[in-house]
Amino acid sequence: MSQTRNTYQRLKILEYLRSVKTHPTAEIVYEALKKDMPTISLATVYRNLNLLAKQGEILKLEISNEFHFDGDKSYH
Repeated sequence: MSQTRNTYQRLKILEYLRSVKTHPTAEIVYEALKKDMPTISLATVYRNLNLLAKQGEILKLEISNEFHFDGDKSYH
């Protein structure tokens, strides 16, 4: 499997997810990050969240037919 580089945007998404105790949707992550990163797009957030979940860095949860993400992979 090829390695992907950790972009600034990906690192900020991961940092945000690890800083909250909720399970935000991609839209919530986007709204939180665009304040400090006005050029980030919702598509970038989705792409990186899915990549981080695929790599096992975060959890992707389906709740009420909507995907939520969790930066805390421990049992809680």
